[in-house]
Amino acid sequence: MDGRATYGYAVGIVMQADRILRLPGDVGNATTFPFPVRYEVVDDVDPADLKCPERARAAARRFAQAARALERAGVRIIGTGCGYLSILQRELQAAVGALVLSSSLIQVPWVAAALPPGKRVGIITADSRALGDAYFEPVGWTTRTVPVAVAGIEREERFLALLRGERITDAQVEEMHRAMGRLATTFARAHPDIGALVLECTNLPPFAAAMQRACGLPVFDVVTLLTWAHAAAVRQPFAGYL
Repeated sequence: MDGRATYGYAVGIVMQADRILRLPGDVGNATTFPFPVRYEVVDDVDPADLKCPERARAAARRFAQAARALERAGVRIIGTGCGYLSILQRELQAAVGALVLSSSLIQVPWVAAALPPGKRVGIITADSRALGDAYFEPVGWTTRTVPVAVAGIEREERFLALLRGERITDAQVEEMHRAMGRLATTFARAHPDIGALVLECTNLPPFAAAMQRACGLPVFDVVTLLTWAHAAAVRQPFAGYL
């Protein structure tokens, strides 16, 4: 043993401090995962800054400190609470020895490689006006190498208001599911060459099943990413293992 107070966390998540309601399925809700996760919160950065490349890079030191704290706690995989933190992939990698998966956007070229010819990946993001190659390039690709279509939730005013509220009813949650189902359907119909969706926004995985039912496409997000990585870091023995 190495003297730590607690053990058993393979996955750690660096969270930005915000007042978003984090439903089950959200990366910031620990009940989302079928394995224990440890969180480290960066509470002195405005989450809106993460949508501006210059301001996001200025916060790199604080996010790196949080990643190092998670590594000291014993995690082997580090994720984040915002897909826009892809812009700090290299800084976080340089700060720790653990695997760094800064954003669900890492999955885009993997998903593209799996699609039939003529199909591309559709990305649903918190704000389509902010997302571009500045956030794609640090995780290994650009729109020149992997063509994508992008849609945002910035015009979903009712959905965003509910997400930012302090309380929510079951009926309102159902309303949010329907809203995201409609958004996914509209997006897929506008771009019939989309073969799969990747959700940049870490607040959207609670609604991934509704999106899939609505548009019929595979849906990838930060939860699929971290679950995949955990399966590699904590291998389960097969029958007959001695």
